[in-house]
Amino acid sequence: MEQQLAKAIDTVSKMYNIPIIGIIEPTVNYILKQKNIKNIGVIATAGTIRSNGWEKALKEKNSELNIIKRRVLFLHQWQKRDGPIMK
Repeated sequence: MEQQLAKAIDTVSKMYNIPIIGIIEPTVNYILKQKNIKNIGVIATAGTIRSNGWEKALKEKNSELNIIKRRVLFLHQWQKRDGPIMK
């Protein structure tokens, strides 16, 4: 997964001649600098949760972290599930 992401970031960066920064690695590095963090909450899209990218990256560097994952529902999904938000 990481190799695919690295390749995609490199490809897009070259296509548009702009720097593209992946979000997982910098965030994991920030979290690991915080010495008192033992529980991590990840809110992401269903695809991101399924990929286990966050969990794998965090557990590789600190296997004792407790990771709680929740999928984000987009506005159209909430409306489909719960009905219109504004009436």
